Amino acid sequence: MRPKVLKGHILPLTTALTMSGLIIALSFLKYSSSASRTLEFRIASEKAYLAAQSGLNHEVIPYLPFYTSDTTLIHEEYTYKDGSHEIGSYKAVGMGSYFDMRGREVYRGYATGISKLRSFTGEMISVERQAYADFRGKPFSYYMYFTHAEEPGGGPGLGAYVSFGDKDTLEGAVHTNGNMTMSNYGCPKFYNETSKVTVGGTIAFNNCNPDSIFDGTWEDSVLVLDYPPEVSLASIKNNANYTFTADNFIGRGPSVKDTLIMTKLVFEDGGFVVSQWPYLIPPVVSSGPEPIEYLWSTDTLASTVDNGKLGIEHSFQLPGGYVTSDTLIMSMEDMHAVNVADEITGYSINDTMIIASMAPDSFKTMMVKVVSIPSLISGNYVIKMNIVSQFFPNNRGFAADEPVLLSYKAPPDDSFPHNSFAKYHSHGPSDICRTAGLHHYDFPPEQLSHETPKQPVWITPPTKYNVTMEVVIYVKRGQVLVEGEIDGQYTVITDEFTEYRRHDDPFKWDRVYNNIWFVDDLVFNDSNPINGAVPQPDPLTGAQGTTNRMGLISGANVIIANTAANGWRNRAEGVDVKINAAIMAVNESFSCHYWQNSTTDYHDPEYGNPAASLADGRGHLVTGLPSTTGVADMRGTVYFWGSLVQLKRGYMRRNLPGPYPIAPGIGYYKNYHFDFNLWISSPPRYPTTEKSNGGRDLLMVGYGEL
Repeated sequence: MRPKVLKGHILPLTTALTMSGLIIALSFLKYSSSASRTLEFRIASEKAYLAAQSGLNHEVIPYLPFYTSDTTLIHEEYTYKDGSHEIGSYKAVGMGSYFDMRGREVYRGYATGISKLRSFTGEMISVERQAYADFRGKPFSYYMYFTHAEEPGGGPGLGAYVSFGDKDTLEGAVHTNGNMTMSNYGCPKFYNETSKVTVGGTIAFNNCNPDSIFDGTWEDSVLVLDYPPEVSLASIKNNANYTFTADNFIGRGPSVKDTLIMTKLVFEDGGFVVSQWPYLIPPVVSSGPEPIEYLWSTDTLASTVDNGKLGIEHSFQLPGGYVTSDTLIMSMEDMHAVNVADEITGYSINDTMIIASMAPDSFKTMMVKVVSIPSLISGNYVIKMNIVSQFFPNNRGFAADEPVLLSYKAPPDDSFPHNSFAKYHSHGPSDICRTAGLHHYDFPPEQLSHETPKQPVWITPPTKYNVTMEVVIYVKRGQVLVEGEIDGQYTVITDEFTEYRRHDDPFKWDRVYNNIWFVDDLVFNDSNPINGAVPQPDPLTGAQGTTNRMGLISGANVIIANTAANGWRNRAEGVDVKINAAIMAVNESFSCHYWQNSTTDYHDPEYGNPAASLADGRGHLVTGLPSTTGVADMRGTVYFWGSLVQLKRGYMRRNLPGPYPIAPGIGYYKNYHFDFNLWISSPPRYPTTEKSNGGRDLLMVGYGEL
């Protein structure tokens, strides 16, 4: 039987298979073409992004450190070539700035990159992408150690030079604008591979091998950094969250004695406590009649001296001036028509009066001793007197109606503790204090436990400020004492100095430097309670470190005070010092209170020549114990975690050789560490660096696509 033949199915099946294959082929071709176009577009897009980055790197970043205002550097499309090789095209290249949430200025560079490709129809199309780079000024807290000059500073008895020796171990970034010297008697260690040492001048290695002392990199003859950072400092003060003034009782005129104000800040959970009280710097004199402001009278008779005036019975004559006069005539009213009878009748026989011109830059002065008590004649008071001394430049006496001040020259107040010029000043009687020398702060009443407790006259009683934000505290024209446990982010700043009229002579001016004093530990609330170690960030383990920050910016010095909490009397209390802070001593040094000590041979000032003093004589007295501690007043170890910036290098220990040739000496052993949290963020509004060529020193904080 013949097989059955199927007819009429082959052609349709073949056609179906052919069409299916064609559809698959066309689909593949369409996909292949689409994938190819997608790939071409992706390549063009990446080229555009690379071109934008080229625009940033070549056109913006070299100029961004010198930014002054928003600027478009390139408007139209520009093709950048490296020789004959085309790198890419870019346009809309420029720079600007903005302020971040912490009030820090951020400098931004931006550029648009361009890449071209053909469309399906063959026409050229452009692909554009934008790139940006953000920078902030490098804060001084970036440096573990910075000095403007490697010279000694801070207190009295400064040596000729300083060097780095075997007791110095530093990590992180180290910089000096000056020269760096290694000791001949032992070598320092700049450890940690992240460390970088830069020197504006040269490095004298002496017996030290660079390969042995540096774990990281080092470079000399670099651009120096502008110091002090005046613009940044002014900005911090102008943007302070809290300002506490300390000059309320200064500059009220020679008829009113100046009084200084001490400020204390205690940091604690949730904020800080501030207190302020008045104080005087010796010599302090006894109270007596208040000064009186008069106009000078050229009349010489009690009956003719007008109200508001003071005169003398003889006119000024050469060569003796007023030396022949023995009678002083005073109106019952001062130049402001205020009755001053009580002040005049307060004078007694043998009291000393000073009559001095109140005119600016005038030094006309006469000192007289009272011979008789005041008596009323023709409506004016008359006192018999002897002229003790007189000084009249250019041989000219007081002019008619010239404002003069009649004041009481009081004897020293014997009830005031340690009331000696030499205990508070390391200069001559007619000179002024300087940033390097003896420095004084007013002891909080609770510190002088051996003295009769006294209730201070508060300017501001202890007052708690609760804060939840970053805070800048400005103590204006005054010193500040700090201690406590920090919960938050703070910067404390002071001015350089405050000028005041001396208590013993209202016509002599002096200066108190607005130092920041550690009177106890100042640490973060999450630091190690034993050694103050700060939790550090670690990208390998994911450790976040601490969010606490503390910046201390003194216009002069930052000093570890001689207190029981800081190990006075040769560590009598068995304590050490713990500090967590970024410190900046703008116009001098970070030092310890070594001129106030309890050693046997170096604790007293030079009473006959205060300018040569090495100590203030109060180191053993403030404890209430008259005995000394021999050749040792070693107060423990300073455990420091933070950043240290100073104009000059301060002493943390004084011993032989040098002006204090004793062993083991005065001061502290050092255990210093950089707080790498400061590379993540600085204390609020902390000063930023600028180079000597006028450009900012910048750190990149952001990079990507707009």
